[in-house]
Amino acid sequence: KLMQYILTLTRTTKNTYRYDHSDEEADLRTVYVQQVMFPRGAPDRITVTIDPTD
Repeated sequence: KLMQYILTLTRTTKNTYRYDHSDEEADLRTVYVQQVMFPRGAPDRITVTIDPTD
């Protein structure tokens, strides 16, 4: 079963972008992405899809 989470950019550090889910009860709350992933700058929101392989 696919799980999808929409996260919003909340912080920029020296080398990473931090994205947080708006629901603090969500199973996935925070994701850090290396800045090299977005050479043109960070998008305001990202969608994270998880596909369990079990």
